[in-house]
Amino acid sequence: MRTLIVAHGNPPSERLLATLRAEADLVIATDGAAEFLHNLGITPNVILGDLDSLTQEFLNQMPGDIVQPAPNQDASDLDKAIEWALQHGACRITITGATGGRVDHTLTNISILMKYAGHAVRIVEDWGEAQIITREATIQGTPGDTLSLVLFAPAKGVSLTGVRWVLHDEDLAPGSRGVSNEFTETAAHIRVREGTVLAVHLCRGPQDRIL
Repeated sequence: MRTLIVAHGNPPSERLLATLRAEADLVIATDGAAEFLHNLGITPNVILGDLDSLTQEFLNQMPGDIVQPAPNQDASDLDKAIEWALQHGACRITITGATGGRVDHTLTNISILMKYAGHAVRIVEDWGEAQIITREATIQGTPGDTLSLVLFAPAKGVSLTGVRWVLHDEDLAPGSRGVSNEFTETAAHIRVREGTVLAVHLCRGPQDRIL
């Protein structure tokens, strides 16, 4: 099951949201993101979180079976939503509305990608996408787009093709070594022998080409 999670950060454009919804079998809204969707005439399949950003009046308008209170304060609403999705059969999770606003929230949401590195989880925003690579992946893009590899710990045997500065089985460490590469083809292939790499794809144009 392909699951879209709309988080309560900077909201995506209507165009991107429509594209992501078309790719999803299930839509989860975390807390206040439900109101954003409601204002667009969209009712998610699930509203999940501590619900402290939603009024009781708003919740009363929603079908009761879609509201899933999750008051645990030891995890963020996004963390809870990913866990819920995996427990209910999600095989691919796309998150939007997870960046922008407070920098600590953005960094936390990116760190959550690390927590679920063994699953197909990515963040997609109007600026592009971010995902954790543990073995190998192909990222679709357009020549001229930016692709950065960000490391939080050393990674061994990193290979990267389809870009201006290719890598062949290289060991990388945290720092600026993998930042600001550039697509030369319509796809970049990344392989990691040991460790994890955060791949950040910055798009220059319409978001639907990366999906």
